[in-house]
Amino acid sequence: MSLRSTRILNIARFWKRSVIAAFSLLLLFPLMAAAQSTISRVATSSGTTSSSGSASVSASYPTGTTTGDLIIAAVVARGGSGTTITPETGWTLIRSGTRSSAGRMSVYYRVVTGSDTGTFRASLSPSVVGAAALTTYRGVDTASPILSSTVRANSSSTTIRADEVSPSVANSMLVGVFGAATGGDITAPSAMTQAVEVLRSGSSTAAGAVLLIGDEVFSGTGATNDREARVSPSAESVGVLLALRPTARVLPTLTNEYRFDECTYTDSANEVRDSVGTAHGTPRNGVTSEPSGEVSRAAGFDKYDRWVSLSTRLQSTWSVSTWIKWPLSVDSGSQYHVLAATDGGGDV
Repeated sequence: MSLRSTRILNIARFWKRSVIAAFSLLLLFPLMAAAQSTISRVATSSGTTSSSGSASVSASYPTGTTTGDLIIAAVVARGGSGTTITPETGWTLIRSGTRSSAGRMSVYYRVVTGSDTGTFRASLSPSVVGAAALTTYRGVDTASPILSSTVRANSSSTTIRADEVSPSVANSMLVGVFGAATGGDITAPSAMTQAVEVLRSGSSTAAGAVLLIGDEVFSGTGATNDREARVSPSAESVGVLLALRPTARVLPTLTNEYRFDECTYTDSANEVRDSVGTAHGTPRNGVTSEPSGEVSRAAGFDKYDRWVSLSTRLQSTWSVSTWIKWPLSVDSGSQYHVLAATDGGGDV
């Protein structure tokens, strides 16, 4: 943003006769600081192969997905290390894990653009039983969406464990992906909300595949502890845990504060002190120091041409907050009050 030298007209009055007003506090917020927003889940979708196996698996984008959203896509397939999962171009691998010859699971992400086809598709080689699940998130920092991630291959058990992650940013979205080489039931970790579950039964329960995605907002930073899903019956499995980075919200930062509590003004340079910065002000044409401030003293402006000039540099957008004691009485005729003005013109 462009910066420029700015003159602040604290209070100017334009009316037929002068009256007294007090101005005791001016706060400027022209600069910005970053804070973390909250990520939200938009929607989910899923797809499966045939019960006898297929050479690919696909799922439509979740309803409501739009440009700038981030999609997490997970694929679970039977066959373990002997199976290859290959998504279409544009999907970035987060983690992939396999357990023996029973199953393989891979997790990907994609930032949605205007040219997206609206469908996720991954080839499976050889043709095997499998399933895919998609979850769309909004409010993710799409330039660097993954804060951290882990993958864990679990031996046959009713517990699918995903190792802890350690996000360095507050308000991340923890996403747990749990896949197992079974056509049985699966339950999300107790700390997580189930987003989507998809089951592909094979020729028998033992020949199927099941997939679940759960999520939760993690308000802190550092180690999250492990997350454990449950599956029945026991099966070999893979667990992935990842943390999504939230976008940075822009919040105002106080850059200048003028309390107008000096005991006197003589139109000398830098008499009006900036209590948080160095852009001190100069009173013009007889600005007075009044005892009637909201807290301590105030600056008085009893003529239209009395003001305080500053040389603070502002961005193209900024905000101002102040306390003003309006005149107790005014003469007839129109009037208006100018709180601030810039060298380039324009009043507040």
